[in-house]
Amino acid sequence: MNDLSTLSIGELAAIICEALSKEGLKATLSGGACVEIYSNNKYVTGDLDFVVNYVLSENQKVIDRVMSELGFNKTGRIYINKSVVYSVEFPPGPLGIGEELKIKPVELKFKTGSLSLLSATDSAKDRLTSYFHANDAQCLEQAIMICQMNEVDMDNIRKWAEREKRPEKLKEFERRLLEQKKEK
Repeated sequence: MNDLSTLSIGELAAIICEALSKEGLKATLSGGACVEIYSNNKYVTGDLDFVVNYVLSENQKVIDRVMSELGFNKTGRIYINKSVVYSVEFPPGPLGIGEELKIKPVELKFKTGSLSLLSATDSAKDRLTSYFHANDAQCLEQAIMICQMNEVDMDNIRKWAEREKRPEKLKEFERRLLEQKKEK
């Protein structure tokens, strides 16, 4: 299956996730691709970031082979298939959000298979990490978008933010989220 051009981001990610799973690798989608899925494509990314939970030296060979079988060519550390607009990367694990390393991915079902990805709550926290630590305003907007369009656990987000020691950034996020809700 080398022509993947008709697939949604979720369908494409599920194919990759399933193919890696068949080889014994648990890969979890993170980053902007989760935002695209949770925002129903209101935010559009250019890449899929998968974190493989078990870092073993032979994993890279398996990833290279699976991605090649799916029609992706490796260029540096990214994989490209000319039939899709998304590149694919495998950032180093473990799967974590800021200082939090006990992440429980969720599964979404697509016609192409099951996709392991960050929950909407964890995806919002993932975006807030860049806002909290790098002052990334775009990531703040993405976190707000996720929270507006999905059921998220705000208590979980607050407790996580306390551990990240960014109370002023949390207050700004909550203020902006409330402000956005009033505008709608």
